[in-house]
This record gives sequence, C-alpha cells and structure tokens, in this order.
Amino acid sequence: MIKLHRPIPKLAIVAIAVGLAVSVATSQAALSLSFSNQGLNTGIQFNGASSSFQLNPAPGSLGSPQFAITSETGGSSSIGLMGWINGSPWSIGAITTSGTTQTAPVTGVGTLFLSDGAGNNLTGNLNWITIQTVQSIGGINAALNVNVTGLAYGGLNTDLLALANGANGSLNLSFQFSPSQSLAQLTTGSAQIGSYSGSLAGAAVPEPSTVIAGALLLLPFGASTLRILRKRQA
Repeated sequence: MIKLHRPIPKLAIVAIAVGLAVSVATSQAALSLSFSNQGLNTGIQFNGASSSFQLNPAPGSLGSPQFAITSETGGSSSIGLMGWINGSPWSIGAITTSGTTQTAPVTGVGTLFLSDGAGNNLTGNLNWITIQTVQSIGGINAALNVNVTGLAYGGLNTDLLALANGANGSLNLSFQFSPSQSLAQLTTGSAQIGSYSGSLAGAAVPEPSTVIAGALLLLPFGASTLRILRKRQA
C-alpha cells in the first residue's frame, strides 16, 4: 500500500523557515564574571541588631574597590578588573525559617560600578531581592534572578560592552562564617564581618555567526515559497 503525502501548504513552509531562522539566531553566548572581596578592610558586614548589611569599604570608589574579577566564562578581558557597589547599608526584612534554611527579603537599592582600568565604568542599578543562610553558608539572590538593570558602558572592553548590550543581568553573592551563623544570629548582637564571592552574569547576546547562519537557512525556504506562489498564480 502506497502512502500518499499531501503537499505542505505555503504558509507552513514560511512558518518552518521562520522557526528555523529564529531558533538559530537565538543561540546565545553566556558571559559570567566571578569576583571576590580583595584587600584589607574589605568584606561583607552584618550590622547585628540593625538588621542590615553592607560591603566594605563604603561607599566604594576607584581608590578603594570592594572586589575584583577573579575568573570568567565566555569572555577574556575582565580578569583583574575592580568594582564596588554603592547604596549600603541594605535592610534585612522578616526572616522565614524552613528547617535549616532562613530567608528574608532585602530592601534598598544600589549602583554597581565595574572599572575597565582606563577611566570608564560599567554601571547598573542593583536590587538584592533576597538573602538566606543554610547552615554555615549564606547567599544573596541565590535564585539568580535578574536584579541588575540599566547596564551602561562607554569604553572599549569587550566583556563590559557585551554586558551593557544585554542591558540587564543577575548578580549573586555568597558568604560563610566560621563558626556558622544563621540569618537570625547575623541580625542580633554586634556587627560581624566575613569574606564573600559572587558572580555577575549578563543577558546573553546573539553571536554574529548564528545570525548569519539563520539568514542562510532562511534563503532556500524563501526561494521555495516564491516558486510555489508563482505556480499558484499561473
């Protein structure tokens, strides 16, 4: 028995072509910069009964950076760059406990600065969103939500340009105390200072090669569609 296949309608051909082009064009390259606090008098400070935290030194400047880029994924021009975040202290809200995990919202915003070492800064608006501790480990924006908006940069560093082109990104931070400190303990008593590390990941930007590939894939389908339309009109 011979199975007959009906011709594909022209609209379906167009849909297939567009779908393939879009799927290829949206292949994206991830860029993530890892950082940690650097130098004397740097770290994350929890202000005890004030239920707030800050990054030292405050407010941060090129002369006294708070952290440095230590490694990166998807880039090659940011290792060693210095940065800081203004706007501290940030307030820690009501704590919710679930087993050994304690979570609280963070209120207050900040401004991220990352210097390219040539007089230009990548800047963005930061919202920490949440803070939590799990046994001896703590995290801020551990869910990796988009919490940096309005990224802008006027220099020539390729990594910083890629981050700015994405406009938004996510910044997270982890910290650890020994002996371990829960969020409830960090928001009572006197101030405590610890080290931290984190990462800044930007919105991925389509690679030029994938956009070109998508356009090339679209060409044969477009030509086929035109031939079908001409035959129908004839």
